[in-house]
Amino acid sequence: MDVISQVEALARLRVMCSTGNATRVRTAARVTVPEAARACGTHRATLYRWERGTVRPTGAEAIAYLRLLERLAAITGEVPVA
Repeated sequence: MDVISQVEALARLRVMCSTGNATRVRTAARVTVPEAARACGTHRATLYRWERGTVRPTGAEAIAYLRLLERLAAITGEVPVA
């Protein structure tokens, strides 16, 4: 993934987290914070803070979380607004 694509992905995830859409998509798929964190290679507290807006998502783990949310949205029919 090139640098521009990485920045775009992080921006999309940050918008999803700040609007509550990340939590909405994850919970619609009945995926818990620990399950999602494990799938993305990060700690559950980190993912929880991303979703609550207390920490800005960064790095490869954040991009992995965006990809997970996109896949979950496709399964549930939720629209990943970002």
